Amino acid sequence: MVGSFVDGLQVSGQRHAGGPGDWITPFSLMTGSAVAAGYALLGAAWLILKTEGALQARCYRLARPLTVVLLLFFAVVSVWTPLGQPAIAERWFSFPALVWLAPLPLASVVVGVALWRSLGRRRRELVPFLLCVALFLLALAGLAYSLWPYIVPRAFTLWDAASPLATLGFILAGVLILMPFVLAYTLHTYRLFRGKSAPAAYG
Repeated sequence: MVGSFVDGLQVSGQRHAGGPGDWITPFSLMTGSAVAAGYALLGAAWLILKTEGALQARCYRLARPLTVVLLLFFAVVSVWTPLGQPAIAERWFSFPALVWLAPLPLASVVVGVALWRSLGRRRRELVPFLLCVALFLLALAGLAYSLWPYIVPRAFTLWDAASPLATLGFILAGVLILMPFVLAYTLHTYRLFRGKSAPAAYG
């Protein structure tokens, strides 16, 4: 879905003009594999934090090659996307955007190297998970910048797709009422499941 979204959708007027299989492209299959690798790494980092013993050691071993795989996917996406999307290439490589956007890919490299090192001999438990989250946030920041302000790339902006102000106001009121309950439940859940899982839970 992410890959087909970046590729863009065929739109005629206000309707989708493509077929049901348009999303199956080499780029979308590649980005799907990248997302799967990213979630595998994130899961391994989470299990490092939440388990111990043999399972934790296995996750340490898996996380290092997954880090390399994910960084390779980052590199492929960084090259493939501007080559396939001239509008995105212009946005990233025009001056002065090239200068003030340079820290984003550089930060991805720095975080990736730090993640690799955190999984080495001086093993840490919380740091790998935080660095994985940082990698995801950097990737999402790059995606958001590449596509902003389009909700359907090169067809509809956020403002084109927005509901009327009255509807948005009604939704906002509901969110303001419900959000404290959602946050309280989420915090309670994290507090309830804090700490290590018992070894009996995972054999």
